[in-house]
Amino acid sequence: MIDEADAIVRQYEIARADYEALAIRIRQLLLDLLKGEGLDIIQIESRAKSTESLRDKLSDKGDAYSDLGDITDLCGVRVITYYLEDVDVVESLLAREFEVDESNSVDKSKQLKWDQFGYLSRHYILQLKSPRTTLAEWQPCQNLKFEVQVRTSLQHAWAAVNHKLDYKNESSVPSELRRTLHRLSALFEIADSQFSDLRRSVVELAASYAKSVDDGDLSAELNADSLDAYFDRSPVYSRARASVEAVGEPLLPHGAQPFQTARDRSDLLEFFKLAGMTQLLQVDEWLHQLVSDSTLLKVVSEVEAGPRRAINLDDFLSQALAVERPEVDDFYEEVYGTPDDWLPRARALLQERRTAQ
Repeated sequence: MIDEADAIVRQYEIARADYEALAIRIRQLLLDLLKGEGLDIIQIESRAKSTESLRDKLSDKGDAYSDLGDITDLCGVRVITYYLEDVDVVESLLAREFEVDESNSVDKSKQLKWDQFGYLSRHYILQLKSPRTTLAEWQPCQNLKFEVQVRTSLQHAWAAVNHKLDYKNESSVPSELRRTLHRLSALFEIADSQFSDLRRSVVELAASYAKSVDDGDLSAELNADSLDAYFDRSPVYSRARASVEAVGEPLLPHGAQPFQTARDRSDLLEFFKLAGMTQLLQVDEWLHQLVSDSTLLKVVSEVEAGPRRAINLDDFLSQALAVERPEVDDFYEEVYGTPDDWLPRARALLQERRTAQ
């Protein structure tokens, strides 16, 4: 005679392909939705529960289920975010896009007392809702429930380590280890909060740099955020583009990636620092000199560090700085390599033309 648990497992063996397909499709849908929100996340995992895992679940809690439809986590998706506040953004998106089974959804943090530390994650039991259920491609999935877990990277790390230790709840932890686990859990929570605070500080600092540039105060230290604020708002950066194009150098549109590698502005920042610049004011002074130095601009444009093609303005600035400042040579070679002998040729041509002036 087949008992109830075996009957449920057999039901699932027949239906598992549907849950596997659902896991794949929900993962892709969430990727698209989160991209539309402009939310940067670490990863999204998805899976359909294995039959072995289902057997274990029924063995532990078999009396709670009389039918396959009673089990709500046969399809699972996990969204891992960078920051605590991003979890709230994902929660709002899920509530907007899906039907939430409130009775089976749970916020694990709310199950802990004020003096407890432990597993923190939000688990949502969801179903598709209109208008998505009216679309033909979603028809096979419209009655299937699925679980979405949302947690930060640090919550995920804690859960993974805690799971590896195989302590299912606090009462199962040996008393000799309980204090250590509590301390570790508290550290993870504090770190999560500190990362959010740091993120807010970054935003506030960037706004402060932008205001300083607008006010004409360029005394700020030279760093990634201050340089971005300066380039975004200083008219001399735009004039530098016009001056470079005026000597016949083809430039990529603003924001386009350089052709050598998909680098960011941190390389140009390092060039400035190697050249002894520590404040925005020094970058501003150098750019003003560059804008009016048609001889240097022409030399860099004529004696290129590779095949003639459109390049990023930041790349051109790096090349111009390298021609003037030999102290950046080692880093220039690390970043760009040294095609032919373009730097010695460019420096020689620059000296020749300046001597002739």
